[in-house]
Order: sequence, then C-alpha cells, then structure tokens
Amino acid sequence: MRILLLLVGFWLLPACVSVPKVQSLADFYKPDNTHRLVTIQPPLALDLIKQPHKEPLLIEFSADWCEPCRKLEGPLRKLAEASRGRYRIVTVDVTDSLEVMEKFGVEQRLPAFYLQIPGSKEPVLRYGGGEAFAAIAQFLQSTNLPTAVPLTAKPLDKPKAFKAILVAGSSDTANFLQEIYWNYSWLLQKGYKSAEIGCFYAQPDLLQYAEDRAQFDEMKPLAAACHPIKLAQLLDSITLSLAKQPENFYLYVTSHGAPPGKPQDAERMKKNCMAQAPSLVMDQNPPDCRSRLGLTAHDLADAMQQGPKTRKYLVLQGCYTGGFISTKDDPKTSPSPLAVLPNMRILTASSANQASFGCHPGAQATLFGSAYGLHVIEDKRDLDSMNWVEVYAKIKKEVTKLEKELKLTRRKASEPQFFAN
Repeated sequence: MRILLLLVGFWLLPACVSVPKVQSLADFYKPDNTHRLVTIQPPLALDLIKQPHKEPLLIEFSADWCEPCRKLEGPLRKLAEASRGRYRIVTVDVTDSLEVMEKFGVEQRLPAFYLQIPGSKEPVLRYGGGEAFAAIAQFLQSTNLPTAVPLTAKPLDKPKAFKAILVAGSSDTANFLQEIYWNYSWLLQKGYKSAEIGCFYAQPDLLQYAEDRAQFDEMKPLAAACHPIKLAQLLDSITLSLAKQPENFYLYVTSHGAPPGKPQDAERMKKNCMAQAPSLVMDQNPPDCRSRLGLTAHDLADAMQQGPKTRKYLVLQGCYTGGFISTKDDPKTSPSPLAVLPNMRILTASSANQASFGCHPGAQATLFGSAYGLHVIEDKRDLDSMNWVEVYAKIKKEVTKLEKELKLTRRKASEPQFFAN
C-alpha cells in the first residue's frame, strides 16, 4: 500500500522545474547528481552504459513533442530523489535523433525505458507511461532486488514430435507457467512420458520475475524441462507431431489474447507487425515480426493439416480466444480455419469478442486456468474417455462463479466456448 500511495503521489507532481543537464561522465558522477534526475545527450548515454555500475541505471528516452514524456518528468524526478543512492536515473533527449535509440536496442517508441541492472547480462526494456513506469518504480524501490532470473530452459535444437504440447506464451506473470505446471503433472499421471510432452514458455525478465518471484521459484524444475518459445519451432513441432499419425494430440496454450480489429485494418496491422484477434501472445526473444503477430488460428490450422484421423484436443486460454473457433461465435456459418479440420475439439477461455480474466501479477492462475484445473486436472479418465461437453459445462459454471465474485457484469463475462466435430 505504501508503494501504491507513493506512485499515486508521483503523478500529482508538477513538471515545471527544469531538469539539470550533464555534459560529461565526470559531471554525472559528482555527488550533487547522485539523488536527482539529470538530462544527457545520446553520445554520453552510450558512454554511460559501457561503464560498470554498482547500482541500477534507468535511462528514459523522451522528446519535446512527446506529451506522455512531459507528464513523466515530475514522477521521474521524485523517484530519483527517493533513491538514497540505491539507483540512478537519467533522461535522454532524442527529439532530433530518434534513430540513435537503435544503438541501445530500443524501439523508436516514446516514452521508452532502458534499465541496466548490475550483474544482469541484458537490459530490461519497457515502453509507455503509466503501467510501465509504475512497474519500474516498484522494482527500484524494492529492498531485495534480484540480479538474475534463476529459471533455466533447454533450447530446442530442432523441431520435435510430441504427443502433447504445452505453451505459456507471455512472460509477464507466473500464472501462465503455473497452468503449464498443472497440465504437465496431469499428463504424467495419465501415463505420458516426459519426453512425449513438449513444453514451451516465455522466459520473464527481471521486473516480471520480481513481481511473481515466489511463484516463479516454485516452478524452477518445470522451467528446466521446458524450451524457450521460438514460434517457428513450436509450429513445426506441431506439424511433426501430427505427421506421426497419433491416436490423439493435446495442445494447451495460455497467454494474453490480442483484441479484435476492424476488418479493413487487417492488412495494415499485419504490415506493421500488430496482432489482432484471434491471436495469442508469443513473447519470443529476440522478437521478430512473426512472433509479434502472435499465434493465430491460421498458424495452427496450417500446422495441423496432417493427421486427419488424429483426435485433436486444443485448450486455449486468453482473451478473445473464441475466435479460434469462429470470429462470429458461429462455427456453422463462419468457421475458423481450425474448425474446418476433422476430429477437432476446441475449448476456449472466452468468446471471440470478450476478454478473459485473472492474468495479472500475484494471481496463481487465470480464472479459466483455475476452473480447468479444478474440473479437468483431477479427472482420472484419458482424453478420449472424458465427456468434454460435460467438462465444458462445469468449467463455464465455475468461471461464471469466479467472475461474479469479482463483481464483473454479465456484459463483461468471458463466455468460454466449446467446439467439436
């Protein structure tokens, strides 16, 4: 609560006091500048990040014409004054030199944050104002800052065939990995061997790890058995899996879902690497255009062309995932590319135009993930023996109950969907 109140206070501060400008490294390290926000030019910032630091260094990129940047000046100044020497904050003016941001590995989006942590190999990057700044401020004020993410993963050398594939697509909260852990344990209990289960997850950065540290730490053994997400590898592994013509194939994907966009904007969004529903976030590192578009219904349909006789069980947790069945919630008249494939069973956390809930730091699992764990993970039957219509009804009822407890209106209800052919 103290941190939240402090963050609120940041936003109430005026940004009318000029920020001192520093011209050299010697000036930067003067005692007077230790506890205050200073402005430096891009060449000096490039020199600064090459220097060894005993404390975290936060660089904010801003421009004169950036209104959100101006609003952040007061909060940044106050955060710097509260540092007590535990971290340093500078702002870099890129009004006339946006292209220099590429030298820092930062996209040309403002405001942008570059956070360098002593002992960490890679900087943490964030974009935008409110939530991004709040997360950074909370991290810097922590009394026990992590310097590394102690989660390991085994890169997959090449695509591989599996009988089941589990995917935690977003790196920002531990609840996605938690759901994968439940599924992994469930499949082992059903007789699957660990080598038959493909596990992919998006590895958190330091800020994300710090927000859900205890929960992430509990899942170190699972993380060590998983692979970092590479979207092409994931899709090729699905293709190889179905090429083996197994009797059944299970896929569980949990992540954030992209919101629906206007049909006329689809090509523009694709050209600019902007995802829209139906699509699930795949936080690949380093990102590329394809990964930014997310995991789409067309991706999955293309990967699942083989194995027409295989009974395919897809469970998709995320906002707007009903679009993987039909963008109009009517697979009879407007089926998705997945819904026209044979032997499909698709269970989604929401309808095509509704969000799902519970995907925030501190939550053990999403609402859908919790309901799924309650009514499916405890089921002793195998995939083909389970009554999926009955399971869907129980999950939908449980999700409705959890959403009522959050006082969500019926208009905002997620409306899980089920499809079978």
